[in-house]
Amino acid sequence: MTDSLEGEIRELEAALGSARDPDRRAFVSLADALRRAGDLERALQVVREGLAAHPDLASARVVEAWILEAQGDDGAAREAWYAVLDLDAGNRFALAALARGALADGDTARARELIEAL
Repeated sequence: MTDSLEGEIRELEAALGSARDPDRRAFVSLADALRRAGDLERALQVVREGLAAHPDLASARVVEAWILEAQGDDGAAREAWYAVLDLDAGNRFALAALARGALADGDTARARELIEAL
């Protein structure tokens, strides 16, 4: 982990729930920083704790899906991507990820639908 990423994580941990985070949404950035640092277990814990308070926050669902993909949990990641689309039907990250998954499954018709929605 780079020094700058470590510093970013420390800063986000300090901000979480503080006066600098009145809406208590710093968890999204913290979880993503932890994911980028390779601390996938902790990243997933942080994002899921945050989602308990903010279940309709699409950006948090995106980070959750990225973490699950990084963990190799394709089924859970796919569910998370569909949860993103439930909140934001045009989310490009979700559409692209689901299109890749459909291609991997050999479902070219579904992949085409998703790509056209991009």
